[in-house]
Amino acid sequence: MSNTLNPAVVVPPAAQMNARVTTRSLLQAAGMLPVLILLALGFHFLGGHRFLSGQNLSIIAQQASINTVLASGMTFVILTGGIDLSVGSILLSPRCAAFLCRSCPMWPGLLSPPVWEQGCLLALLTES
Repeated sequence: MSNTLNPAVVVPPAAQMNARVTTRSLLQAAGMLPVLILLALGFHFLGGHRFLSGQNLSIIAQQASINTVLASGMTFVILTGGIDLSVGSILLSPRCAAFLCRSCPMWPGLLSPPVWEQGCLLALLTES
């Protein structure tokens, strides 16, 4: 193997190398945000210009808020040293109870207390 320089290889100037490094670090810092923006624009234009409406963005924010609160809580629990991966099942069980209470016509006003009680009871029982 020879250590001679290959004359066919052209080394870009330092300014071009710095621009490449800056572009690469910018793409790494942005992560998946550009992909998310492209998907949102694609859905907007393919869906008849309704996806990025105020009402739809409000619905998306409401649906994402539950997962945001859960993710924040799980991050806090993991950072403090106690790893608890049962958050999903604890969230689903009271929802099932709410669905059952809501579907029974005799209990229209009794929805909130059993759901809260079941959620708190499950959280206390799974606490280690």
